[in-house]
Amino acid sequence: MKTRTTSLRLAGVSLLTLTLTSIVSAKEFPYGKNHDYPTFKALDLDKDGQVTVSEIDKAATSLLTLDSNSDGKLSPEELGGTGPFFGYLRMQTTIRVLDRDGDTALSKAEIANAPTQLKRLAAKGNADGILSKFEAYDNRINLGGGQTKANPEEGVGPMLEYIINYPRNSKVIAPGSDPRAYQGYFLYTESGASSDVQVNTGTYLLDPNGKKVHEWKTDRYSPEGSAAYLLPNGNLVRNVAPSDWLDIEDFSVGAHGMVEILDWDGKVLWEYKRHKKGSYVLHHDIEPLANGNILVISYEAKTPKEVAALGGKKATAIRWFEKILEIKPNLKDGSTEIVWEWDVTDHLIQDEHKELANYGDPAAHPELLDINFIPAGNRQVHFNSIDYHAGRDQILISSMNYGEVYVIDRKTGKIIYRWGNPAAYGMGTKADKILAVQHDARWMDDDTLPHTGDFTVHNNRAGKIPGKEGPFAMGVTYTSILEVKLPSMKDRAYPRENGKPYTAEITWQYKPDPLDSWYCPFMGGASRLPNGNTLVVNSYNKRIFEVTPKGEMVLNFHIPGPGRIFRIYKIPASHPALKGKL
Repeated sequence: MKTRTTSLRLAGVSLLTLTLTSIVSAKEFPYGKNHDYPTFKALDLDKDGQVTVSEIDKAATSLLTLDSNSDGKLSPEELGGTGPFFGYLRMQTTIRVLDRDGDTALSKAEIANAPTQLKRLAAKGNADGILSKFEAYDNRINLGGGQTKANPEEGVGPMLEYIINYPRNSKVIAPGSDPRAYQGYFLYTESGASSDVQVNTGTYLLDPNGKKVHEWKTDRYSPEGSAAYLLPNGNLVRNVAPSDWLDIEDFSVGAHGMVEILDWDGKVLWEYKRHKKGSYVLHHDIEPLANGNILVISYEAKTPKEVAALGGKKATAIRWFEKILEIKPNLKDGSTEIVWEWDVTDHLIQDEHKELANYGDPAAHPELLDINFIPAGNRQVHFNSIDYHAGRDQILISSMNYGEVYVIDRKTGKIIYRWGNPAAYGMGTKADKILAVQHDARWMDDDTLPHTGDFTVHNNRAGKIPGKEGPFAMGVTYTSILEVKLPSMKDRAYPRENGKPYTAEITWQYKPDPLDSWYCPFMGGASRLPNGNTLVVNSYNKRIFEVTPKGEMVLNFHIPGPGRIFRIYKIPASHPALKGKL
């Protein structure tokens, strides 16, 4: 796979010339059963509706029957046409496995390597070594929130086309154009979209005017949910994947499997892989600590029998639980030591099986999570962000599935606070739910940042808009940013009135005006800036905006190119990592 360059060049346009206006296509989505698959037809030599082992062996020659200009390569047009959005061709799983660099074309090297790649694909699914037409088309792509649709008419194709082309009526406010915006350097990592229907990778630093001034390249893949942090010594810590989407799809949403540390010039100084099919995998966020250690989140697999032993019900396949690990990198010899770990299975309760040790009333034990609160699915908790408060020695973590944020006492491992959905522990109803599909719960523990609360959180599904309708909740639901103040601590805990849910005060929030002007269906994040503004990333379409404490927008632009951005930060020019570098 060749090294991919920056998303700015992939888009072929200047960052500052990108507009925010487009029109949703009114035509029918071309994703039905009768869609033409030229690649599959070329591979299926005897036209029996499947690609056999012998046909896979001949793939490099068969594919060249599509080479209309005899240049030894296959352009998007030769593969069937570009379609309504970039990456549309990669809805054909055969192309997605052959097109290693994600440019929706096949190079000579990719064509020559076709038999090897197709054998990888044929080894998946029913593992019979044969590719059916069903296996050659993507029918299992994740939708927002991790939902799945078996029908391609309702799957990733229509979703991507709609949300990419969703009307953008807000005015462009380019970086550097409004003096009220914080003048910092933008740091972000590009990632793929929808199991690499779109591919992008690399970490970039833009100056306050939006000009790229540095990049950390990688030949590894960057799945959705990949984050990056700049360390004071100038090193970069980030998530990557050891392999492509075909291996990552063995896990649940947000999986990547690796964390690495690079120096300023992009040299990998250390890496840690936790990625084993059917067992465990790193996913979503990481948190660098002041002592050089890193907090990571790991999916941990449990079989249906193991789920039942925990008091869970309805498990018919592997269910992914969670561990939080504190790992200690050794940059001298490349080793890694796990110095602390927290296992969610030690903090579960259930009220259905009296014979089990974790039997009890969830309402009487809010320090424990009800294993049977959520519907059956392949993810029990789905942590998607992690942050550490050194002064309090507490971890703040977000659970998308439970609609809550938790505070974990690092010393005792106990959950000492939870907020967002009291129904999750039997002390409320759906009407009491505040958080939904939330991301990026972040401590306000830096005294240099103006704040009135203890943490902020990106609340993806803050509420529905009365009288609105639309596919994929676009224009129907809105997103908000909340700043939340906790009760005053007492004896290393946050007090709660007996028989009542945990409380909190929302001291500030940003809601779009009008409400239908901003909705982030999945991922997303927000961070407080030194001037009191708040920086927000709309991950699915790479929209970046910044608002003042009064809610005035002072920055509003899109980073062009395919893929998504999980997080973005503004680094002050005085940051020690930038000293003498720019």
